[in-house]
Amino acid sequence: FSKYSVQSHLTAISVMSPSNYIKSRDLSQKQPQHASNIYFATLVDGRPYLPNLRVDATNDQSVCRAALATVVISAYVSIISSPSSSAAFVANVTESTNNDDTAADSTAKNDNGETNDDGQLTILNLQKVDWEALISQSLTRLTCTKVTGGITNALVRVSGFRDLIPSIKSAVDALLSEHNCNDTTHTSTTSTDIASIIDYNSLLLRIFGAEGMIDRDVETSTYAALCNVSIAYRYLGRFQNGRIEGWLEGFRPLTVEDLQEEPTSLEIAREMARLHCLFEVPEGELREHHCGKRASADGEENGEAQAGLWDQLTSWMEQAKGYTEFRTPGDTERVKSLQLHDIERELRQILERFSVTRPQTPMGTSQHSTA
Repeated sequence: FSKYSVQSHLTAISVMSPSNYIKSRDLSQKQPQHASNIYFATLVDGRPYLPNLRVDATNDQSVCRAALATVVISAYVSIISSPSSSAAFVANVTESTNNDDTAADSTAKNDNGETNDDGQLTILNLQKVDWEALISQSLTRLTCTKVTGGITNALVRVSGFRDLIPSIKSAVDALLSEHNCNDTTHTSTTSTDIASIIDYNSLLLRIFGAEGMIDRDVETSTYAALCNVSIAYRYLGRFQNGRIEGWLEGFRPLTVEDLQEEPTSLEIAREMARLHCLFEVPEGELREHHCGKRASADGEENGEAQAGLWDQLTSWMEQAKGYTEFRTPGDTERVKSLQLHDIERELRQILERFSVTRPQTPMGTSQHSTA
C-alpha cells in the first residue's frame, strides 16, 4: 500500500453498518435537485457511496463515468484519511456542510463515514470537480470489456487508468483545495503520489442483478469487511446499482470442467475453511445479521453466534416457491424444470441432519446449527 494508503484507516473500522447505505439514500433525496446531484457521495464502511449514480451495463459511457468518478473519490479519501489529515477533514466537513441547512442537520463530522451517536453521516464535498469535462476528456482512453462468469451480476472490466493519472491528479487536487484553510499537509499531490495510490490499470465494475433476492447493503458491507483484513482483494466504492472492485491480473473464471477436478475442489475447500476459521464478523449490525443473537436461559442476550445459513436457504426457497411467472416465458419454463419440490425435500433433509435445535420455520425445519 502507498504512503496515503487507507488500509490502516480501514482496519480501525471495527463496526460495519449496512444501514448507513439506507441512510445515505434517504439523505441524498433531501439534497437540492440539480444535475451534479448524481455525484452526491457519503462514506460508508470507509469507502465512497454514490446513491444517485446509476449505471447502464449496455452503455460504455455510463460504465466509465461510474468507474472514473469512483477512482477519483477513492484516491481523495485515501489521502484525507491519512492520520495527518483526519482532524482537518473533520473541520472541513463541518464548515462545508453548515452552508446547507439540510446537509448540516444530516451530516456527521467524523472522518470515516460511520454513524455517530446521533446517527449522522459524512457527506463528501465534491463540487470542485467538473465531472462532465473530466469524463468526456477521458472516455476515449478507457476501454470496457464484458466479463463472463457472473451468475446474478453484470461484470465489466474497465482499463486504462494508468494513462489518466495526470487527469486524476488534477481532479484530486481540486478536491484537496477545499482543505487549504484547514490543512497545509495535503493541499496538492504529485503524479508520483497518485500513481502510488492507483497502482492498477484495470478495475472490475459489478452491476447488481437478482433484485430482491440479495441484500446488497449487507453484501457490500460484508465484502468491505473481508477487504479490510485482506481476505477479499479490493473494494473502491459503490454506486446506486453496483460497486467497483479490484481486477485480478492473470486470473480467469473457473469452468465447469475445472470444478470437476478434485485438486480444484480441495483447494476451494481449504480456502473456505481458512475463511471460516480466521475471519470474525465485525461486531454490530453486520454480526447480528450473519450470526443473530441467541438468548440465554434467563432471557438475556449473551452474544453467542448462530449460523445464518439455514435462514438464508429457507428464505430463498420460500421466495422461489412464491412465484408462478418470471420475467420471460423462457425463465418460467426453466424454473419449472428445476423441480423445486425435490430441491425443497433435499434441503429439509440437510437441515434436519445438521441442525442442533429444531424451532419451526416456514419449512418446518431448524435455523440453528453447529455447522
